[in-house]
Amino acid sequence: MHCLLKFFLILLLLGNSAEVLATISVTERNALIAIYNQTEGPKWKVNSNWLGAEGTECNWFGVQCNVEQTAVIGLDLGSNFLYGQIPVELAQLTNLTNLRLVGNALYGAIPAEIGQLNLLQNLYLYSNLLSGALPAEIGNLTQLRNLDVSNNFLSSVPSSIGNLSSLQNLDLHTNKLTTLPSEIGNLSQLRNFDVSENAITLLPDQISGLTLLQNLNLSKNNLTVLPIGLSGLTALQSLNLNNNQLISLIDQVGLLANLTSLSVANNQLRSIPEGIAPISSLSNLQSLDFSFNQITTVPGTLGALGNLVDLKLNNNQLTAVPDALGDILNLSLDISNNPIRKEDLISGLFTLFQLKGLAIR
Repeated sequence: MHCLLKFFLILLLLGNSAEVLATISVTERNALIAIYNQTEGPKWKVNSNWLGAEGTECNWFGVQCNVEQTAVIGLDLGSNFLYGQIPVELAQLTNLTNLRLVGNALYGAIPAEIGQLNLLQNLYLYSNLLSGALPAEIGNLTQLRNLDVSNNFLSSVPSSIGNLSSLQNLDLHTNKLTTLPSEIGNLSQLRNFDVSENAITLLPDQISGLTLLQNLNLSKNNLTVLPIGLSGLTALQSLNLNNNQLISLIDQVGLLANLTSLSVANNQLRSIPEGIAPISSLSNLQSLDFSFNQITTVPGTLGALGNLVDLKLNNNQLTAVPDALGDILNLSLDISNNPIRKEDLISGLFTLFQLKGLAIR
């Protein structure tokens, strides 16, 4: 009986020892406390358990620890009323793989020290008040897969972004960018890239290096021309060029064989390049938007796009529509707000009887 009691006592002591050992480092604890104090923690929407006793940090709201409870690997304080600048002490959470501080009122520059989080895989800082340049040290985060700093006031992207060889998703939309570094073409693993709602006037030709890119949103910028290198995006499925100042499209767009959606609405186009139509190159195209331009004629070769289901040509300067469009089954066609004569429209309707939908107002 005495031996059995002694055995259970040893087990109890070992259990307590394990509990004591399972704590994050003092450095990480101090880093969390600094984040709390410098972003008005007492006013957060939720601050459950924060500033609790040593050993409780893994139970603080938004903190994620590893299985052993010895290191902070994730911090999610999204939409939590954080106010202030991003504390430099954040860099002391060196085991972080996920950082999400979205939808707060964080302002000022992103600290260069963020480049010390070299295990980071996901960095989400969108919808804040961050300004200045994206720090060059961001290029140290070579394990980063997702980077979203959209909806801020960032003014530039460093050339070091080209070092992010694992990056798959990059969202820079709604900032104050005017250029992109040529090194953006080094992001060979990139699948999705959104740089819409900026003030970019020219794209680097090196964009051709994004050979795995599937979705590219360049809408609401100040583009007047497109680089020839765009034709190198052979995996591209969706291309949004709406609301720019394009006066023409390069024929090389017709080389984007996997494209299913192309939107070029609200530009200054006067014609549709013949190179866009061959079924051999754009046979997968399903949606095509040329609305709100100054286009006067539509090439009959568009009729070769047999998978097209949505074609918007409204609000242009068209006086006629090619009969060949009637060859596309299941097509919804919008030709409203064009100066097409009524008699031409009526006679043309007989050739478009196979259309699934037709808007002509």
